[in-house]
Amino acid sequence: PDGRFRSASAAGRSSGNLRFDRSGFAMSMQSLDNSADIILPPSAEIPFTELAYSIARSYFDIDIPFLPKDEPQPFRLAMAIEGVEMAEDIWSLFDPGKKIPRDALNLELDLDGTTVISEDPLAVDPGEMPFKEMRARLNAFSLNLAGAALTATGEVEDTSQNGAPSGIGRLDMTLTGFNTLLETLIGMGYLTDEQVMPARMGLGLIARPGDAPDTLVSTIEALEDGTILANGQRIK
Repeated sequence: PDGRFRSASAAGRSSGNLRFDRSGFAMSMQSLDNSADIILPPSAEIPFTELAYSIARSYFDIDIPFLPKDEPQPFRLAMAIEGVEMAEDIWSLFDPGKKIPRDALNLELDLDGTTVISEDPLAVDPGEMPFKEMRARLNAFSLNLAGAALTATGEVEDTSQNGAPSGIGRLDMTLTGFNTLLETLIGMGYLTDEQVMPARMGLGLIARPGDAPDTLVSTIEALEDGTILANGQRIK
């Protein structure tokens, strides 16, 4: 570096839609192939001179009804961030031996459902909830980072009565590569066995080993009587 601050960025195709009226609010946006490369002057305070990243795809989609009706109305929330990568200079600051996989970060959320809107959401007092009889379905959730991955699907139904919150539902989760990542961080000196013990104990309460190596699976169920089960075992 020649001692000057420099930056360069690039963006691919982007698109978006927006709707806001009495029936509800809807917005969707997508952006492809975004990247940035920032060159910093040498400094004793900053241990690197280049900050670069790229994002292959980012996506956001929301559709929320506003119009009060007695019958259920659909809603949707979805988002994704795919192919997030950062420069090797940044990785090397804390992992010069390349022990942590350089996998790109990927995050996805896809949620939809129905709800009854009892009154105008824009007119209710703060703290009040006009959304009743909500049913939500988690079509997909996934997070991939540093060799570990979490996926989940599920559904839940609001069964609250007389102001007392309650619900029934089910959540299925799979976690892979997490123990390997913990062991790697312990070996690098960033964590100790004592520090990760609470996380392992917590996972032991709600998860069981899967068929594949370094895989944990869990099914969480909420029943009508308030009972909560993890893989068939009562935890509440």
